[in-house]
Amino acid sequence: MSSEKVLTSLFCSVKELKKKSIIIKYMEDWHDELAAIYLNNKVHVVSSICPHFGGEFKLEKRKSTLKCKWHDWEFDIESGKLQNYKLKTCLKKYPFEIKENGMIEVKYVQNI
Repeated sequence: MSSEKVLTSLFCSVKELKKKSIIIKYMEDWHDELAAIYLNNKVHVVSSICPHFGGEFKLEKRKSTLKCKWHDWEFDIESGKLQNYKLKTCLKKYPFEIKENGMIEVKYVQNI
């Protein structure tokens, strides 16, 4: 029988994110690298590792996508869907909450 544990982490401030557009951090306990993105007046938190072969992403602001630097896979930031191939793979999105102090708290559900 498995149960779930919700882990949270204060990632960055909205103010800092607005200045930089994207902030990337490796989350050791989560075994993933996350990207907080500020685009079109919205915050998004996604895995910054391409699900295809683990490549690094480049932010394409004009198209509102993340594009893999290795094989050009392109993901819509809003939906997480792959845009340029007819596959059903998606970008991993993380739930988050903007705290009263302006910090972005990201959530991760761990199966234990």
